[in-house]
Amino acid sequence: MSRLRDDVSPATLAEAIICQAGRTPDRVAVVAGDRSLTYTQLAHDSTTVAMAIGHRSPRSGAPVAVVIGRQLPAISGIVGSMIAGRPFMPIDPTDPPHRIERVVKNAEAELALVTTQTSARVPEDLRLNIDDLTPGSSAVPLRLRAHPDSGDIAYIIHTSGSTGQPKAVAVPHRALTGFAAAQHELVRSLDLLGPPAVALNASLAFDASLQGLVLLARGATLHLLPDRIRLDGPRLRSYLRNHRIDLIDFTPSHLREMLSDLSGVGHGTRKLRILLGGESIDPDLWDRLRADPTLQVVNVYGVTEAACNNLQAPVSESRTPSNGRPLTHCHVRVLGERLEQVPDDVVGELCIGGDGLALGYLSEPGLTAERFIADPYSDRAGARLFRTGDRARRVGSRIEVLGRTDNQIKYLGHRIEVEEIEAVLRRHHLVTDALVRVEDRRGAQLLVGYVSAPHPLDRKELRDFLLDEVPHYMVPAELTRAAHLPRTRQGKIDRAAAIEPAAAEPGRQAFGSRPSPATLDRLGRLWRQVLPDLSPDDTALDFFQLGGDSFLGTDLVTRIADEFAVPLDYADLVQAPTLDELAGLVESRSPGLPTTADTAVAAGRRLPLSATQQEMLHHEAIAGVDGLYNLAVLTEFSVPVRVEALRIGLDSLTRRYPALSSSVGDVGGRPHLVPRHQEAFPFGTLPAASSGAEPLIRDLARTPFDLARGPLCRAYGFTAEGVVTRLLLVFHHALCDGLSVDVLLESLRTALTTPPERTGRREGNEPAPAPAVGTGPAGRVAADVAAHSDRLYRAPQLSTPAPVMRRRKRQNFAGGMYSFAVPGRVSEAVDAYRLTRGLTAFQVMLAGFYVAMSVWTSNDDLVIGAPYANRKSTEEMQAVGCYVNMVPLRLSLSGSDTFEEICRRTVTVVAFGHRHVTAPLSEITRALQLPRSGSHSPLFQVTFSVQREIGHPSHDVGATGGATVFRSVRVVDNHLSKYDLITTFYVSEGHMRGEVTYQTDLFDRADVTAMSHEYLELLPALLADPKKPIQELL
Repeated sequence: MSRLRDDVSPATLAEAIICQAGRTPDRVAVVAGDRSLTYTQLAHDSTTVAMAIGHRSPRSGAPVAVVIGRQLPAISGIVGSMIAGRPFMPIDPTDPPHRIERVVKNAEAELALVTTQTSARVPEDLRLNIDDLTPGSSAVPLRLRAHPDSGDIAYIIHTSGSTGQPKAVAVPHRALTGFAAAQHELVRSLDLLGPPAVALNASLAFDASLQGLVLLARGATLHLLPDRIRLDGPRLRSYLRNHRIDLIDFTPSHLREMLSDLSGVGHGTRKLRILLGGESIDPDLWDRLRADPTLQVVNVYGVTEAACNNLQAPVSESRTPSNGRPLTHCHVRVLGERLEQVPDDVVGELCIGGDGLALGYLSEPGLTAERFIADPYSDRAGARLFRTGDRARRVGSRIEVLGRTDNQIKYLGHRIEVEEIEAVLRRHHLVTDALVRVEDRRGAQLLVGYVSAPHPLDRKELRDFLLDEVPHYMVPAELTRAAHLPRTRQGKIDRAAAIEPAAAEPGRQAFGSRPSPATLDRLGRLWRQVLPDLSPDDTALDFFQLGGDSFLGTDLVTRIADEFAVPLDYADLVQAPTLDELAGLVESRSPGLPTTADTAVAAGRRLPLSATQQEMLHHEAIAGVDGLYNLAVLTEFSVPVRVEALRIGLDSLTRRYPALSSSVGDVGGRPHLVPRHQEAFPFGTLPAASSGAEPLIRDLARTPFDLARGPLCRAYGFTAEGVVTRLLLVFHHALCDGLSVDVLLESLRTALTTPPERTGRREGNEPAPAPAVGTGPAGRVAADVAAHSDRLYRAPQLSTPAPVMRRRKRQNFAGGMYSFAVPGRVSEAVDAYRLTRGLTAFQVMLAGFYVAMSVWTSNDDLVIGAPYANRKSTEEMQAVGCYVNMVPLRLSLSGSDTFEEICRRTVTVVAFGHRHVTAPLSEITRALQLPRSGSHSPLFQVTFSVQREIGHPSHDVGATGGATVFRSVRVVDNHLSKYDLITTFYVSEGHMRGEVTYQTDLFDRADVTAMSHEYLELLPALLADPKKPIQELL
């Protein structure tokens, strides 16, 4: 493989990216979630954006705000702005709307690129929604629509300003292309073969994002990491490994949180390269990075006013923290107070010169003149230096940066002028003065604020005031009213002195009444997951006082949003930082907690679908097969049931389980269960004579549901003379699973056998408890996905006994079903073996199935899917919903293994599945970066399960002296199969039967019959001599 090209010298970054599209048109340029753009697509989308910009804003050189965040359209917007000859100005869409509007207008931008998701953050007259643009066709010529001069502004980045207003730094094209060349040289030094896969950790609103963006000019693939991945260690580890990421940027504080998860991501000769910057690095972290052989770390230093990075120091080359040597697009000087060059080892101010310098600050000529000065040591006309305000010294050929000469700080990777925060605080009508600084809290560095005020202040109100004016990372974790702010002899605030709080601090406002104990208990459990050292007494304290920061805070609110199914973000935690306050806020947004699927729908609230449910809907849509996820059961009554009585009984189900009457609707781009407030269960009647017509029953079972209109269930009664003899119930699988059908049949039996006078006609009026829809808290889901990704790394993509010659290009899901009785000698052998060893029938029979699969496939590394009920409590066992999750179980075996050994390993594999049951298949597939194929299902193609018969035995006997209601209950064969083979064994009192659903374009009935009989012969042979190698038994 060839090394990175080094013969490209474009005039602008946009030109370089377009040239790269010509060289590698089909290479993936940008990845965001499950979406990506090739270089050709990026070039065409960017050209479309450029044309739209020119149409909306004809004024040459007017900046274009990009208010999008880490999404694909942001990259098209940035490149499109440059193609149009306009400076791009990235802005974080989570910033306060007032701040966004202010910086856009101060820069005299005439439009702001947004998406539908972020459009509300920008004044309507400025919006240009990229989602509304039609991408240019392949015939659109890929050329620059404008040819800016190297001294024209390429981009504008805002940094914190001491006056209370952010500073707009204008950087020219020559600085950007100079940095691109320097970054390329740095990446070349990392010994990468070919263009790297780069994960972008920094916000696009900060110039650290340019570290990855400029590499698009050299054919890199840029991965935009969302917060749910970049702030979650296990999930980030899985992503980096499965996407084979070569390079990622970090701040030291962020890397310190993630280091235990990242260690070992690289392996062998392949290391994970890290660009570390934004803050100073302490010796302990430096030593840990030097000692890790799987990481290659470069410490970088830079300022926005000099095009991102200016110094670089490979951690492996120095025993102590160092900032290293200048990059190629700049040079550095260490100067004294009179701008004299100071000797080595003498501390002075770090000044930066060269082509990487910004033009200055927009609309601030005085500040520009103060910070950008003439270079007295250069022979080049017009040469300038930028005074960084950082104290530094030369040590040999290296530079060490030692701190600030002013009050600017680096906090969590952000450059902050504390005077800006103080200026905003002073604008509050009750505040007379303010001081903001970084202090140590339990070993963590926190931003804290002190205010002087004549009267007590509500700290929540003060936080809200700040959130309206500054980004959330500039809101102090603590705000305290001081008895007085200490001052120096010159009358200035003494920033280093101890500060005494005012004697009486007001209580915070609560969000209504005291939260329920259940909410506090669930919320406290999530707090302790994020802050493991939390003691019970600490929950009365502020999250940030306990050592929380923006990384931990974002993790916490993500877990809470998933656990309680409520909208929540980091700004909410800043407003409500104690456990009581946050619990009150959660309850205020979700009345009636503890929230359950049915009670939520009954209360009129929409509930988001889990990833597993969404995968069902997505799979059904792309398969184009009606009824693929319909679940239908046919029951035969053992007693006469009148039509009206059955109708009343069915209606009682929708009152007791309101989710049955819901539909699926889009809420904020995510599918939700939407309440319909319909008490009538959809019910129709057909002549009893037609109930024996299997084609009719199959067609009724396969008739698709209208998800948008709902409901997602229906019933057909086969009647004769007003009496129902058989009942067909059909549900969408996203609404309920097999155990839910048991629950519903039991409730229907109760309704049919309990006289109205005994129930007062109130049976089913109270919604039954059910867990909230979802696979689990975000932190656990991410950890489970990471665990499965590690276990399935390089697993075979096909584990199916389907003959090779029958493999097809696309599944049609046409299916057949073969049912058979399990001989008593087989079930007795299973029971005898499992009972003496404390095992389950599923564990023993799955071990035998692995052996059979190895014979049928001639493979010794197998992945089989197994449905896990995912119900852990008595309450959940009584619930109606889709709780089941398919879990991939991987096991390796060989002919020399004994069945006892295989069974022991199977028990371990099954236990692993139980521990990591929340991981959705779609997220595991995405984490492993497996290609989607129309010919087969990813991860596994064969499933195996052992379960009790649907409808047996809980509702066989009625409550009225043993009267039976259902003579039989069976799952309807709808002639469809979601997988190559679905093998299920049903257990009831005294007997066991098997059922194999198979895809008919891969197997015929004779194949399935033969394999079923082979398994039933093999299993007792293995059980009879479990200590003998299986190759001697086959």
